[in-house]
Amino acid sequence: MSDTVTVFLNDVSVQAPAGATIREVAAANGVHIPTFCYDDRLQPYASCFLCVVEVEKARGLLPACSTAVAEGMVIHTDSQKVIIAGRPLWNFFFPTMQETALLRAKLPVRRISIYRAI
Repeated sequence: MSDTVTVFLNDVSVQAPAGATIREVAAANGVHIPTFCYDDRLQPYASCFLCVVEVEKARGLLPACSTAVAEGMVIHTDSQKVIIAGRPLWNFFFPTMQETALLRAKLPVRRISIYRAI
């Protein structure tokens, strides 16, 4: 078994450690995937689904924080499906920009960033 796998992240071929999560591979390659429940000190819980990505041939969108990469996986972080799926979540977690600022101020451990179009 190889120590690395080749995946396609937003149409770019990248090498990734076998067993790494999509979120880890994306971060290592400069691609930001927003998260809310993820904390690198804990095992991935995948409860908020803010980090969903589209993986070709998968039945639905997958949480990037807990999905391990596999050889030949084709991952899209900003597809139309991902953006549309994220809108209700952003509206649920951050109903207004003012509340977002308050949340950010009260949760200094988590880096909450608005990245996707809402």
